[in-house]
Amino acid sequence: MKIKLNNNKCISIDDKPFLVAEIGQAHDGSLGIAHSFIDALADAGADAIKFQTHFANYESSNQENFRINFSYADKNRYDYWKRVEFNLDEWKSLYEHASKKNLTFISSPFSIQAVSLLDSIGQEIWKIGSGEIFNNELIESIAKTGKPLIVSTGLCNEEDFNERLGYITSKIPNLIVLECTSDYPSDINNLFINNIVNISQKYNLLAGFSDHSGNIYPALYASSLKQTSLIEVHVTFDKKMFGPDSSSSLDLDQFSELSKAIKDFHILRKQTNKKFSKNLDEYKKLFSRSCGIVRNLKSGHVIVEEDLILRKPSGGICQDDKLSLVGRRLKVNKSYKDLLAWDDFE
Repeated sequence: MKIKLNNNKCISIDDKPFLVAEIGQAHDGSLGIAHSFIDALADAGADAIKFQTHFANYESSNQENFRINFSYADKNRYDYWKRVEFNLDEWKSLYEHASKKNLTFISSPFSIQAVSLLDSIGQEIWKIGSGEIFNNELIESIAKTGKPLIVSTGLCNEEDFNERLGYITSKIPNLIVLECTSDYPSDINNLFINNIVNISQKYNLLAGFSDHSGNIYPALYASSLKQTSLIEVHVTFDKKMFGPDSSSSLDLDQFSELSKAIKDFHILRKQTNKKFSKNLDEYKKLFSRSCGIVRNLKSGHVIVEEDLILRKPSGGICQDDKLSLVGRRLKVNKSYKDLLAWDDFE
């Protein structure tokens, strides 16, 4: 199971989990801040940066209230989506900037008009959130592009999950399914990350984790599972920033730490039980022992067992030959600080 992307990137069960930094609306409609996130997340180790493409006229109404009533500027979600919209040229500039930074650009569409726009600028893989998994019109418009899809399952019970999976896979064969809890921030007791294993094995699909916890530990645990192919976390510049997802997000320091840990976890997971060090012989010499003496001895002294001691490093008379030195006569004065050598004896 493998999905190949541009710039030699790949999403696969055999590779490091693909790390997606979800910006969502953390830019609050500022194109400059959106571009700043691209620079920051490229430096922090993201594989992809993800936005959301909302067009109020095609998806919302005055009756759509806030999930979290956070805004001082907008009376409802319609006003909010309208205020933070980007146009075609602005989305194209974000796509091109991300590409230059070797980040896979993703923006979740929330209308077929958004699908059309994002497809026109070259987006190569789709992501739909838990709220859109029941939107057949949106899924069919994505299917027509022939591109892979990442889908979160936070609003699905078991019956929904099986029905939706059957429908989507009949339209889009290249699918990545994310275990997700639609709670902001999510309680660690309600994350069920081990379901990634079930999705991967039972349905023979690429699987991953979409996180809203606001800390790095759930994603770290997910990255330790060999079935995890993708991890998505929300990111903000500061958890006190204006916006609906700030408390569910990681800050840049947390994200950077997560990125480093995921890379190291992948290296560790691939290792076998065989211990190996390229400096093994050097270390053996340094930490093994040779034959020495417990006190200064004069030339002519005949060695008894009580004279002998094992000292580091190896390279002198082997410790296994210790008893063979008993009865040998020194032909030189010998300091206890130096190892014995065969040439020291008659």
